[in-house]
Amino acid sequence: MRQKEETTYRMQHLKSGIGIKQLIFYSMLALLFLKSLTGEQGFQKQEVSWQLVSQAMPYGFKCANTGFFQQVFYEATHIYWKEPLTFVQSVLPSLRLKTYTNGLFTEDLPGYFPQDQELPYIEREGSDYAPQLPIVSQKDLKIENYKDPYYLLKNFVTGEAVLEIDADFLRQWDFYDLMTRDLRLDENLPGPKILIFHTHAREKFVGGTTVVDVGEALAKELKARYDIETLHITDSFYKDETENVTGCYEIMEPVIQKVLKAYPSIQMCIDLHRDGVDGDYKFVKQYNDKPTAQWMYFNGVCMNRNMAGDLVPMQDLQNPYLPENLSLSFQMQAIAYKYYPGLTRKIYFKPYRYSLHMKPLSTLIELGNQNNTGEEALNAVEPMANIIAKVLQKD
Repeated sequence: MRQKEETTYRMQHLKSGIGIKQLIFYSMLALLFLKSLTGEQGFQKQEVSWQLVSQAMPYGFKCANTGFFQQVFYEATHIYWKEPLTFVQSVLPSLRLKTYTNGLFTEDLPGYFPQDQELPYIEREGSDYAPQLPIVSQKDLKIENYKDPYYLLKNFVTGEAVLEIDADFLRQWDFYDLMTRDLRLDENLPGPKILIFHTHAREKFVGGTTVVDVGEALAKELKARYDIETLHITDSFYKDETENVTGCYEIMEPVIQKVLKAYPSIQMCIDLHRDGVDGDYKFVKQYNDKPTAQWMYFNGVCMNRNMAGDLVPMQDLQNPYLPENLSLSFQMQAIAYKYYPGLTRKIYFKPYRYSLHMKPLSTLIELGNQNNTGEEALNAVEPMANIIAKVLQKD
C-alpha cells in the first residue's frame, strides 16, 4: 500500500461525499420549509426545484448504500446496515465486537474481526479463539464448484465492508480458470525462487519472537524439506525507532524492487505479517497435538466503491498481477482446507494494493495476532511450507 496516495484518495472521496450529502440534505430542507409557508399550491409552483429533488432523491438513496455513508452511519449509531448483529450490540454494548471497525479507514493492516468470517465473542481473560470457519469436505472442493460465486462467498472469501463483497463482486474473475492454473516454478533459473520479507518487521508475538524469526524458520523449512531455495530479507522499513507503521510500504518497495532486480530467479514473494486485534483472545488451533497459530491470506484488490456505489479501479494504485495474486491465494486456501482444515482463516479482501504488485505470485500472510505465543507462530511453519510446496508442485 502506498499510504500517502491512499490517504489523499480517501480524503478526496470523503470531501466529495460530504458535498453531495449536504446538497441533497439542504435542498430537501429548503423545499420542506417552503411547503410549510406556502401550502401545497405554493410547493407545486416550485416545479424546477421539485424536479431537481425528484432526481436527487433516488440518487441519494443509491449512494447511501456505499461505504462512505455506512461509515458515517456507524459513527453516529454503531450500527452497520448489512450486519443485523450490530442492532443487538447497539442495545447491549457489552456484546459489541470492539475490533469490528478497526481498520476501515486506517493506513495499514490492523486487526479486523469480520462478522461474516468468524463468530462473535465475549472477551474474557486469557481466551483462546479459533474461528468457526466453514467445514469444507474434499467432495465440496471439486473444481466445478469454483464456477459458483456463492460457493466462494460462503467458503473462501471475506473482506472490508466498504467493498460490499457479494456474488456480483466475485464475478469479476474467472475462479475456475484461476484455480486450475499451473503455478509450478521455472527450475531452469539458477538462484533463489522465493523471497520472504516483512513490511512490518517489528511485529512480534508473546515471548519476543518476531515475524522475522518466523520468516527465517519458513525459509529454512522450504529449503530443507522441499529444496526450494529461499531468500529472506530481514530489513526494517520503519521511519524511526517507534512502532509507527506509517510509510512502511513506501520505504519497503524500492528496497524489494532492487532485490528482485538483483535476483531474476525469484518467482514468488511472501510478505509475512502478524495480525493485531483488540482484546486478549488469540487465533489458535491444535495441529499434530500442538497449539498452532492460524493465518489468513490477504489480497488488495486495487478498487473501491464510488459515491454511486459502483466499483472503480484506483488509477494510482494499479496491480497488473491481481489475477495471479488471487490464483495463488485461492489455490493455497483450497490446499489448506484439504490437508489442514481449520488452520487458515478466510481470504481477506481490502481495497488497496500493499506489496502485491511486484511479482505475479505474491502473497501477504497475516499469522496469528499479538496474543499468540512465539511457539504457536513457529508451529505454523511446517503446514504453511507444505501448502506452498504443494501449490508450486514441489511436494
